[in-house]
Amino acid sequence: MGDITDQNNLWPSFALSEDGNELEQLEAQRKAIEAKIAAELARRQMKMEGNEATPKRKRNLEGLTNNGNGFFDNSLSSKVEELSRKCEQLEKGLSEAKRTEEDKLSKVEAENQRETLDELYEMKTKVAKMEQQENALIEQIQKLDEEQKKCLDKYAELEKELARKYICIGQFVKHLARIDEIETQIKELKEIQKRTLPTSSQSVAAQNRHGFKIYVKMLTGKTLTLIDLLPSNTIEEIKTKIERIEGILIDHQRLVFAERRLDDSRTLKNCNIGNGSTIHCFLFACGC
Repeated sequence: MGDITDQNNLWPSFALSEDGNELEQLEAQRKAIEAKIAAELARRQMKMEGNEATPKRKRNLEGLTNNGNGFFDNSLSSKVEELSRKCEQLEKGLSEAKRTEEDKLSKVEAENQRETLDELYEMKTKVAKMEQQENALIEQIQKLDEEQKKCLDKYAELEKELARKYICIGQFVKHLARIDEIETQIKELKEIQKRTLPTSSQSVAAQNRHGFKIYVKMLTGKTLTLIDLLPSNTIEEIKTKIERIEGILIDHQRLVFAERRLDDSRTLKNCNIGNGSTIHCFLFACGC
């Protein structure tokens, strides 16, 4: 009996772990138990064959063997059932753990995907805003180019206008200088006129009968003498005589007497020009 009770030492202690390798550990322990049982049965069989036994002893040994086998069978069955329950629990736990992990992974993936989509949407929004800003800048640049072109065209027009103004100003300055000269000459003419005007109506009548002469003073300092003139001669006729002598066109002549410009249609009598009078001839450029 002592040998039979010692069979309890064949069973190792089952300290099941909580990690994922528990099923493998149980399977290894089951195999170890089966191996020990087989080894113990073989040892007892060899011991029985080596001893000479009486019929009574044989019966006792057979009984012990039968009892031992029943004990081992019952113990093994209970352990196997326990292992089966543990395996089922472990498989169930593993399945639940797997589902839990899968749920977690699904949630994480969904969250990551949602974050990725949010980031992508935000990036697209930023790109759209940047494109709008770029288009606005392009429009502003085009407007600035158009305004710059208008300014350049206006500047060119102003330069042309200023050039024309400078030319006119130069001509105006020349005319002012000429006017100063004319004023001086007019003063001289007044003095000459005072000396040369007819002193009586008799001299005027004589001039009407026999003709008279006048003097034409040019800007060059040259003095022309026109003779055989009548009071009815017009200023245009005087200009014609000057043209024949000096070659100056009628349109370029300006005749002045007593500080007044003489019109072509007026006569010498109308202008109070008599014998010995001096008139001044100025040149006039057409188009100025």
